[in-house]
Amino acid sequence: MLRDESCGATHPGHEDCFRRLGLRGLRKHDRWGYGMPKFLIEASLTTQGVKGLQSEGGSSRREAVSKAVESLGGSLESFYFAFGKSDVLVVADMPDNESAAAMALSVNASGAVSTRTVVLLTPEEVDSAASRSVEYRPPGG
Repeated sequence: MLRDESCGATHPGHEDCFRRLGLRGLRKHDRWGYGMPKFLIEASLTTQGVKGLQSEGGSSRREAVSKAVESLGGSLESFYFAFGKSDVLVVADMPDNESAAAMALSVNASGAVSTRTVVLLTPEEVDSAASRSVEYRPPGG
C-alpha cells in the first residue's frame, strides 16, 4: 500500500483522493493500488494471420494474447473470435495507455494482424465526465 503525501491517505480505498486525482478506484488494481484502464482491442487477421490461425488453432492465439498482455503488467478479461469487420475481440486491463500502445505496435508490426485499440470507460467515469464544466467554443461560434 502506498501512502499519498498529498492527502495523507493509504491507497487503495481513499475514494476522495481517487476522484481528485482522476484515478479509477473501482477497477482491478495495478501493482500500485490504483485502478487499471480497460481496453477493447479489435483485430483483423491478414492472409498470413489466417494461415497461422489455421495451423496453430484458436486456443493457441488466446494464450499468446494473454501472455503478451501479462508481459506488460495487464490481464486478459475476454477473448473472442467474431464474424464481420473484426476477426478477434479482446478486452484487457492494462496499466496505462503506453502499455496499450506498446501492444498495438508489436502486434501490428508482425504483419499478421491489424488492430484498433479503444479505451473503455465505466458508467461512473462517464458520470464524472458529464459533471465537469468545459469552456468550449465551436468553430465559427
